Amino acid sequence: FARTCTFRPEINATSRYLDTEQRPLHERVGELQRERREKLREAKMREETDNPDLTFKPAINDRSAKIADRTAQGPVTKRLVENSEASLQRKLNRMAEIEMEREEEQSFRPAP
Repeated sequence: FARTCTFRPEINATSRYLDTEQRPLHERVGELQRERREKLREAKMREETDNPDLTFKPAINDRSAKIADRTAQGPVTKRLVENSEASLQRKLNRMAEIEMEREEEQSFRPAP
C-alpha cells in the first residue's frame, strides 16, 4: 500500500515565510500592528508630499516677518519665562495702582 509519491507542490515565498515562522500569532500581533501602522504612516506621508494640490505656503507681510524674526531669537523657554515674569510684574504694578486709588478715594478714616 505504500507507494512512492512523486507530486511536489510549489510553495510561493509567502507560504514559505509563514511555514518558517515559529512564534504563534498572539505573540507577534503587537509587532504586526506596529509594522502596519508604520506602513500606513509612510504611505500617507508619501501621498501628501507627492500631491501637487498641497502646496500652500502662507504669505506674511513685512511687519509680521520682522516680528517673527525678532521673537525667534534665543531659546523658546527663556523667552517664555521672560514674558511670564514681565506679565506678572505688570499685573502686580497694576494691582498696587488700584489699591492706591482706592485708598485715596476712601475719605473715611477711623479716629485714633
